[in-house]
Amino acid sequence: MADPREWTHTHGAGGGDPDPELSVRGVLWTAGGVAAVTALAMVLMVWMLGGFIDHRAAREAPPTPAEEQRREAVRRAGEERRAREAVPRPALALPPEYEAPPAPRLELDPSFDLRQLRAEEDRLLGEWAWADERAGTVRIPIATALELAAAGELPGVPRGAAPAAEEEPDAAR
Repeated sequence: MADPREWTHTHGAGGGDPDPELSVRGVLWTAGGVAAVTALAMVLMVWMLGGFIDHRAAREAPPTPAEEQRREAVRRAGEERRAREAVPRPALALPPEYEAPPAPRLELDPSFDLRQLRAEEDRLLGEWAWADERAGTVRIPIATALELAAAGELPGVPRGAAPAAEEEPDAAR
């Protein structure tokens, strides 16, 4: 095998004539052509997307007066809630690919309705109230029930039968 120091290089930066098969002009024209085709494809995709959005908007029925009132109430409630909250919390949001069901829409903002439902559930789980006043059955807060069960003070629950609370009930949400 020959010693690499003895090799000669007759093309490129080392000296000699440039490679006759390599055309700088051809490379530049090819790169420009690829860029132009890519730009044209992007313009066509934006144009098609606009047409799809217009077509979808034309297919949807205009909102009923009840839907408009509900949207306005939801908007006002959201503004009031944001004004009350000092620390912003991440909002429950629907995924972007979510598509609303066809009309009539009974829930215009399902994430808002879900937040209201969870707030009502949390309120009910944390307050004292009569479950059945005639029978003398009461509803007690979860934390109090766990403490009473652990102390063996709930009727029908043996001492130490309740598991220790590991986390707050709403911490999992």
